Amino acid sequence: MIKTLALIGSPRKNGNSKKIVNQILKGIKSIKRDIEIHEIFLAKQNIQPCIACEGCHQRPGCIIRDDMQKLYPKFNQADLIIVASPVYFNSVSAQLKGMIDRCQAIWASKYILQNSIIDRKKYRLGIFVATAGNPEGIIEFEPSIRVIDIFFKSINTRYYKNFFVANTDKKPVAFRPEILKQAYQLGIEMVTEFLKEDI
Repeated sequence: MIKTLALIGSPRKNGNSKKIVNQILKGIKSIKRDIEIHEIFLAKQNIQPCIACEGCHQRPGCIIRDDMQKLYPKFNQADLIIVASPVYFNSVSAQLKGMIDRCQAIWASKYILQNSIIDRKKYRLGIFVATAGNPEGIIEFEPSIRVIDIFFKSINTRYYKNFFVANTDKKPVAFRPEILKQAYQLGIEMVTEFLKEDI
């Protein structure tokens, strides 16, 4: 079974980034394999901000009891991980950044406690989907790449590709069939790439 985790960072339930993820998931499901999909709409989760208490430096895991406790094992179990967010002020959404900050517990388990709560031998493949209302293109997305890169490293996931779409204020993705088609193809490509490596 190929377990797919989609982390939706948009505060809008059916915004541009979610529409792209829908097509990627359709592409993944089109592969005639046993596929399990978990979509997490972060705006609906109870995820408190990291308070830098360093409790995770004393024992594995985070001491804050909220919905992150459900997400940590999902990171571990996933084979394919899709992270999606609109770009706000040249970074990921507050909903997504808050979740990523709570991955300090994962980082600390490996580098401080030497007792990783993530299986470091398991192969995972990840992509980053981002949309921006501004038409400026890649300059809008560059700061977010650094955030996603460290997130994928913390959960031992190969950062495979970005899928960036700009100018969504004037041209929403719902009216850009070429973008939706590319997203569908990326879903197929993700599974193909994962199966190549997961031998």
